[in-house]
Amino acid sequence: MFRRGLHNWDRVAKIRLPETVLFEDYSGITVSGNRIAVVSQVSSALWLGHLAPDGWQVAGAGTSYALPADADGNVVYGTAEGVSWIAPDRVVMVSDKAKPEQDRRCRAKDQSIHIFRIPATPLP
Repeated sequence: MFRRGLHNWDRVAKIRLPETVLFEDYSGITVSGNRIAVVSQVSSALWLGHLAPDGWQVAGAGTSYALPADADGNVVYGTAEGVSWIAPDRVVMVSDKAKPEQDRRCRAKDQSIHIFRIPATPLP
């Protein structure tokens, strides 16, 4: 976490994700109140958790969700680049342009805005 300093950004804290978050990369993160969301482009997944009330430590293991796949179970959200909370049960994600070497099925969701409703499973 960074805070604007007098002449630059000063690091004030580091958020360590639980070891159970097995993403290959981290392409976006958002914090709103005590809610935290992290998206992975390569893993095509979303992790949701809560921060402890007294700091920047993650409370509990959180929950990982695979992003929707095509009818054959193949990745289609392979370019998810950013995430933000828009409601307690909704996130918005944006997708980057698919790289030429990426599978063609990722192009259907690239350069787009995606809104996801979080399942009703309560977070700790």
